[in-house]
Amino acid sequence: MARDMTMTERIALAAYILVQGKAVTARELAGVLQTSPRNVRYMLDHFSRVMPLVVDDSEQSFVWRLMPEGSDDGEVGQA
Repeated sequence: MARDMTMTERIALAAYILVQGKAVTARELAGVLQTSPRNVRYMLDHFSRVMPLVVDDSEQSFVWRLMPEGSDDGEVGQA
């Protein structure tokens, strides 16, 4: 599916996955979007400028997710 998608469609799909409350690693999201984990990290870094993303680094790999509602300190870009 993702092979036929434009970059804009990949970005929309990544945002949709995060908005649904899913926590993902760059590698997992890269598999879904058929791109590299490096490209996904770049995308997520840019998402964090406009979406309240957090990175959970308590496990072996970094897990990206939306900041839970009510815990936003009013600033975006704190990923």
